[in-house]
Order: sequence, then C-alpha cells, then structure tokens
Amino acid sequence: MKKEAKLGIFFLFTIAVFICGILVFGKLKLSSGAYEFYIDYDFTGDLRANGKVRYRGGSIDIGYVESITINENDSLRVKVIITMDDMELPLDTVFTIQTVGFGLGEKYILVNPPLVRTLGIGFIEQGNIVNGVEPVSIESTIGSFGDIGKDINISDINNFIKDISSIVSNVNTILDNNNMAINSIITNIDDITEEINTISSSIAQNDKKINDVIQNADSAFLYLKNITEIINTDKEKITTIMSNLEVFSERIKNDPSILLFSKESQKK
Repeated sequence: MKKEAKLGIFFLFTIAVFICGILVFGKLKLSSGAYEFYIDYDFTGDLRANGKVRYRGGSIDIGYVESITINENDSLRVKVIITMDDMELPLDTVFTIQTVGFGLGEKYILVNPPLVRTLGIGFIEQGNIVNGVEPVSIESTIGSFGDIGKDINISDINNFIKDISSIVSNVNTILDNNNMAINSIITNIDDITEEINTISSSIAQNDKKINDVIQNADSAFLYLKNITEIINTDKEKITTIMSNLEVFSERIKNDPSILLFSKESQKK
C-alpha cells in the first residue's frame, strides 16, 4: 500500500474518531443533568440557532438554542438545550427574546423564573413544550405608525388648524373691542385690593386697641382684687367704724346740739 493511501486512511480514521468523540461526549453531557425542551413563539425577531440562553438579567449562560422550526399553525418552535447541571425551571418561567446592546446586537433567550414559587406548579421536564413572550418588532412598530399616518385625513388637519386660527382671531377681536372694559375691570381690581389692604391695616390697629383695652381691664381687675383683699383684711375695723358711725348718728338725732357744743362746754 502506498504511503499516500495510508495517510488518507489515517486522516479519515482520525476524523471519524473525532466526530464519534463529539457525539459521545455530547450525549454524556446531556445525560449528566442537562435537558432539552421547546418554546413556541409567534415571532422570534432575529433569533438564530446557536443563540445563547441566559438566566435573570443575562449575566449567566445556562444553555443554547439548538434549532428553530415551523409548526403546523405557522408559529415557530425553538428547541432549547439547558447545559447547566441541576438547573430546574418551573412551568411558570417566562422566556423572552432580548437583544445585546441597544437593539443592534445578537438575540438571546432570557429565562426569568418567578421569584416566589407557587405551590402545585411543577418543573419543565425533558421534551416539554412551553409558550414564550414575543419580542417587540421594530419593523411592526414602524409599520403601525405608517398605518396611523394613512388613517389621518390631511383635510381634517387643515380644517382643525383653520378652526384654531378662527378661534384665536375671535379672541383677539373680543380683546380689542372690550379693551376699555378690561382696563376698567383691572383698575377696579386694583382699587379693591387697595381697600382690602386698608381694611387689613385698620383691623390690625383695632387689634392693638383691643389688646390695650384688655390689658387695662386686667389692670383694673387686679386693682379691684387688691381692694377686695384690703377690705377682707380690715373687715373688723370697718365694722367697728360703721358701728361708731351708727351710734354717733343716733346721738345726733337725739341731741343735735352736740354738733354746736363740745362736751366740755356742755359740762360748764
């Protein structure tokens, strides 16, 4: 056998071993904890096979997209391979298609399991089919704006602008015709404001007078209180004086001459 033939057979054998190794190790990896399932979308944007599957925010890769096929109802079915060991996804997990960067990078599937587990909800198992959340299509959004533009009638817009111009013109006419009345109203408002300020000032002055009266009343009340305390203190003296006055009054009634003559002159 020639040397070139031997090299060719060795080369083919090496390639065959390499391919078999890939298949064997791939199956071993899949059986070590990874599994596959399907996600149905009505629209996948620019998602491609071999796209990444990322977990919560996109910082962790947990798998990849193996293939994208068309269902009988024209929806799209994405086959997902989860390669992370011991990764269990609840059935109510949300699968959205996101874009790296500001809508210009590669597409990937973002996996968002619920933060709170719902009792009775199981996990996605090998070969399950779940529904995904479609991404926002920029093209369809622009098309929607175009459809809105088609529905707009230019004549209606022109009529609307004319109506606004007419309203503005009418308002200007009203202002011009009633300029004197408006100025008079403004002047009256200024006068009323000045009168309100004057009344407020008078109220403030009257408040001061009222405070003075209250203070004087407090002083008078204190004075009367002092007099009352003095009267209560000298009550016995005042009673004695009043008794003496009553006795003296009786004596004057009985003998008025007392007022003319003293006791000494009467004795003589």
